[in-house]
Amino acid sequence: MKRFLALPLAIAAITLTVPDDANALVYASRLTKTNQTVGFVLNKAATSGSVNIVDQAGTVVATKPLVAAELTKGTHSGVQLPDISNLASGTYTWSITVGDSAVTVPTLITSDSNPPNQFYRPYGLTIDNYFDSPNFGNIYVAQGLGAAAGTTRRLTTKGVYMMNAACQDYANQGTTGYQGNVDWIADADSSPNRISVIPNGNVLITDFKDAHSGLWMFDTINPSNNFSSVFSTSLTRSATGILSNGSIQVAGNIGHALYDGEKLFTLDEDLVPPSGVKSSLASYDWDGITPIDFAPTFIYNNNPQRFYTADGSLAFDPNEGIWVGLYRGTDANTNPSLVHFKKNINDTYTMDYNSSGTIGVNYRGAMALTKDGKRVAVTNNGVINIFDIDISGSQPKTSANPVYQITASTGSSSYIRSLAFDAAGNLYFASRVTERLRGYALPQTATSYSTPAPSSQASIAVTNAEVTIDTGDTGATITDANGNPLPSYFPKGTTVPIKIWMAPEFNVVRLLANGNSVVLDRRKQNSAALINVAAEPAAMESITYNFVCDQDNNTLELTALEVPVTMSELSIE
Repeated sequence: MKRFLALPLAIAAITLTVPDDANALVYASRLTKTNQTVGFVLNKAATSGSVNIVDQAGTVVATKPLVAAELTKGTHSGVQLPDISNLASGTYTWSITVGDSAVTVPTLITSDSNPPNQFYRPYGLTIDNYFDSPNFGNIYVAQGLGAAAGTTRRLTTKGVYMMNAACQDYANQGTTGYQGNVDWIADADSSPNRISVIPNGNVLITDFKDAHSGLWMFDTINPSNNFSSVFSTSLTRSATGILSNGSIQVAGNIGHALYDGEKLFTLDEDLVPPSGVKSSLASYDWDGITPIDFAPTFIYNNNPQRFYTADGSLAFDPNEGIWVGLYRGTDANTNPSLVHFKKNINDTYTMDYNSSGTIGVNYRGAMALTKDGKRVAVTNNGVINIFDIDISGSQPKTSANPVYQITASTGSSSYIRSLAFDAAGNLYFASRVTERLRGYALPQTATSYSTPAPSSQASIAVTNAEVTIDTGDTGATITDANGNPLPSYFPKGTTVPIKIWMAPEFNVVRLLANGNSVVLDRRKQNSAALINVAAEPAAMESITYNFVCDQDNNTLELTALEVPVTMSELSIE
């Protein structure tokens, strides 16, 4: 049974105990292609959908509707691509579009009884929203501490867990977290801690314990492999968690990290920037492979708006800016719990927004941003607040009040350390009190979503030959063998059965096909044509001819012959 709580200020708040994934915002993920078939995952059942062929201008030029069996929740394979025989030669890409009815209220879309949604200390949460990633749509959870099974929860060990967008354990991982042969602190509940997906689909993993500070990379394609250390293993670690290369301080305890393919960004608790105040936003120029052993550049050195702690969250916006969600506990509202840094032309960053006095405090620094950068979610004293973001001006601005609030069935948002939006706009969070991963669909009128294929799977090469038809004044029509209009393109090198439909007053025509002349008489038969015999017909009759489409540009030209010919006069010139 769903119960809705009306709040002032037009905020929609909701407490749900029964999931309704029929109201999830639907989208396709994990797109793959094998020859002329494709595969994908639907996070929920859709009511409509199609596979699309897209040209270089981004225009859909061919579609094939998905049938009912291809619209169900979960994994699909062997789905046929649209017919490409009538497309011009060139390189195309493809996409999957799925749709469903509108979502009118915030709705719980996950099931607490689904084992892959059950965790003991789920402190890290991230969703792969990179279209080019092979694991686009995947959901990852980092559990900081293992425990025996609870009365309503499976037994799970410390480590990282992965599932597809339908919250299914597609890799059959079970209850053992991937640990990457890293010496995580056994009895620490934030080792590992927060996580984030990078553009190639791998996952960055933080540890927020002084005795095991650092940052690791999880290979999501080969999840059983060892995790690689982002920082050089030759660095020394101090008692306070600072990693150093001799006298050079390289990194400290990291609350969260992001990577855009060129720069690594960290929310660092321990490094002392030039201002002498700890807790900073820092960056490293990094190739994504070579272990880092050098000092970072400080984007923000904690003055005048102190971060207080690096126990927070980072998110990229579509314009390469960075949002920071800050753990504020029960601080005064004047201390910002949300700030934004814009990227400048010279590759530096400037704080252009802080939430001082506006959106309230943030428990545990949990924050998430939608893929389009127009909505942000933060935790606040037992609820999750969702704000709209106005990005039309020179700097972003959140709505004065939350547009929606979500309250968990039990527990407090103070136990939620990570939030994540998927590409379609569904919001997920994991709580150490409920011991669950939960997802909510937020209201949206249009629920159609198109997912482009990843570049590694996207290319479709078409080699078709163009066919130009000129029937002159013969009164004839050329169709395919089934009587349908002849397409403008055919696969080059193929033999195309065509029909020439002639008016009653014509018996004989000359067909000029790519320079080869063939006389066709519908009253007779010859080796070049199969003729429907009809003497003095009262209606149009057809001649069937096998046309070899062997050039890039093919021509079919008809000329009527007024003088009947005999069998001996039929020839191929």
